[in-house]
Amino acid sequence: MLEGADITRLIGQIKTALLTPAAHLDWTIQPMLDHLNSRLGETNYQFLKALAEALSDAKAMPHLDEFPQWSTATTGTSD
Repeated sequence: MLEGADITRLIGQIKTALLTPAAHLDWTIQPMLDHLNSRLGETNYQFLKALAEALSDAKAMPHLDEFPQWSTATTGTSD
């Protein structure tokens, strides 16, 4: 993402993994996101922040639908 790589496949893999109830764990990554904020840009930062929240809490999953990176990624790509 920092180098402009296409992350669609990776996001699809994460999306697939998050379909299982046991996938959500407390994940503290916000300090690193804050550190990288200026390099990520606001759009990517907000997406990764929402993704981090969803990784920690399944109730935050619907917020990801607001981001094109999430809504265009397809599930089932776990290879």
